[in-house]
Amino acid sequence: MRHRHRINDNEKGGSMPSCSISRAVVRCAVVDGNSVRRRELANVLAKFGYLTAELDTRDALVEYMREAVVDLVLVMEPTVDEPIGPWVEQLRNDPAFSGTPLIIVGREIESEMVAALMAGADVYLNWPVSYDLIIARLEALLRRVHGFYLGSRKQSHDSGIFFLGSDRVCLGPEPVLLTRMEYRAAHLLFSQYLRVVTFDDLWRVMWEGVSIQEPRPHNIRVHISRLRIKLKLNGENGHRLMSVRGEGYRLVSAGQWKSDRGRYPEFRV
Repeated sequence: MRHRHRINDNEKGGSMPSCSISRAVVRCAVVDGNSVRRRELANVLAKFGYLTAELDTRDALVEYMREAVVDLVLVMEPTVDEPIGPWVEQLRNDPAFSGTPLIIVGREIESEMVAALMAGADVYLNWPVSYDLIIARLEALLRRVHGFYLGSRKQSHDSGIFFLGSDRVCLGPEPVLLTRMEYRAAHLLFSQYLRVVTFDDLWRVMWEGVSIQEPRPHNIRVHISRLRIKLKLNGENGHRLMSVRGEGYRLVSAGQWKSDRGRYPEFRV
């Protein structure tokens, strides 16, 4: 079954913040089977600077988070009859979602609240609740989980700035939003600058806690191809990502690429 999701970022004018400011853009996944309420909440979040992914089911959330960057999850289920505690526990036991902040807006039943919080929800709000209070809770949760604001913790490798906890990378004046897989690959490639990074190394880093299958170079190439385009690793940003035939990839400077090109024919774009 294919689930619907919608990304709401046009209210922000499509602009990303400068790498020099303290708060990075926060992406929130909103899960609500009520399309009208989901749209209203997404619009409110956009006014406060959030990028929102609108999802209609819990299964759609799991599917979406496998590929997309999500800073926090808001689940609106005030009228759903089935208990939410077991689902929260299942989510928390999955390494891919274990650390993502989670807010539940549910029925005003104490046993439901206790079950959800004990299972791993960070906040449980009783419905009905104002959107203003939801926003306030989101902001408080982000401050507690990420220190002050997302983007305040950075790590540099060569000329790349990595925003820890937000899966964003900065090579120029503005950060670039990457998927979870792309971010892991970029972090490894920049940390091993000028060295060959093998397919095995990339597989272990990119699929950590998600897959136990044998390394598949084709799957890696798909993500690396997208990463190369997003970060402009064709020399435009001063870096080139080279394919090393039969081994993996090597990140070099544009100048280094020109000098290596004739000496090492196995290196190619």
